[in-house]
Amino acid sequence: MSEARYDEARQLLERGLRISPRLPRVHERLGRILLEQGRPREALREFARERANDPAVKELALLKGRAWHQLGDSGRANEWYQRELRQDPGNQEAADSLRALDRGSAR
Repeated sequence: MSEARYDEARQLLERGLRISPRLPRVHERLGRILLEQGRPREALREFARERANDPAVKELALLKGRAWHQLGDSGRANEWYQRELRQDPGNQEAADSLRALDRGSAR
């Protein structure tokens, strides 16, 4: 994933899922890949699967905010970025994303 070899990364993650269906953070990682590929609806489904496996996954609200932002729904993006900040007030990426949304809506 760090080398932007998303198809290869997705194949490896899916192979891991076949071996261990409750593999930690695999759905989060698949969702991240889908976001990078501009497929936010599919990413949201992966994030929901991850939440079902582990409700305490960090930054999932941030990732959902990104997905809604990609879909052009600034209201939902705002809601998820704020949720991330309530869970982790020091999350700079969530704060920056929220500020960028605010600037975009002020235009």
